[in-house]
Amino acid sequence: MRRSSIAKASRPWAAAVSRPRCRLIPLLLSGLILAPAQAMADEIPFFVTSETSQTLDLLCTGPWFRSSGCRAINPGTRDFNFYSAEINIFSPFGPWHCSFGIAGGICADIAGPSVDFCLDVAPDRIVPVRLTMTRGLNSRLEVNFPSPPCNFVAAAGFLGDSTRAGRPDRDVFRFDGEAGETITVTLERDGVSGSAGDIAELILREERGRRLDAGTGALPLELTATLPAAGSYAVEALEVGTSAAGAAGPFRGHFFLKVESDAGETRGESLLLEPTSRTEP
Repeated sequence: MRRSSIAKASRPWAAAVSRPRCRLIPLLLSGLILAPAQAMADEIPFFVTSETSQTLDLLCTGPWFRSSGCRAINPGTRDFNFYSAEINIFSPFGPWHCSFGIAGGICADIAGPSVDFCLDVAPDRIVPVRLTMTRGLNSRLEVNFPSPPCNFVAAAGFLGDSTRAGRPDRDVFRFDGEAGETITVTLERDGVSGSAGDIAELILREERGRRLDAGTGALPLELTATLPAAGSYAVEALEVGTSAAGAAGPFRGHFFLKVESDAGETRGESLLLEPTSRTEP
């Protein structure tokens, strides 16, 4: 748990939203509370509770230009599901920004009290985002939520749906890396959605070159390598044959692929894990 006032000036993942100045409202915002699943397995719900005496505009933006749209939140609103982020290959996991302002204006003009948090991967459950708006004693925004450092990027996928008859499925994602950066790649089962078997292969390589690390085994699989130069890199999740999988069986089903950097939170917010033409939608 941490308390801070956060207002970051540069968010490349939300560049489509501008935030000119507007009148501030004192708010207390609490977010990212662990709770039981309350939505379909392919969506992450966002809830808001308002303890203010006036209607406020709310806007949340996240990876891949995701946006809740401008939502008017009435006073006394309790646990209102104002938005759900779909889990797909253009993953919602990573840095998010939510901001509030006086109702009735253009939502893009919201530049008032705000919160930045990291939506982490939870392979065995849905973790709803819960926000609470409360009148403060001054114009300062206090943030109180349990959130890990956002030093990663993640994607969701499905292994075993190849459209090429007789050939194993291969889902490939790319990202841009920095020289000397240590990258950890994790392939893990989505415990909420369906899957069968255990064995898969994971590869980390230069996008058009040599392998940096590879492994075959039961999920979760993890690879770690230091990038030799700045450039484009690829991670591959591969379906293995029955003979290679043995009694454990080849993994087929929904997975999460996570790329984590040792460069810290700033680097995490600039990472993008991009599906390629060899990734099934």
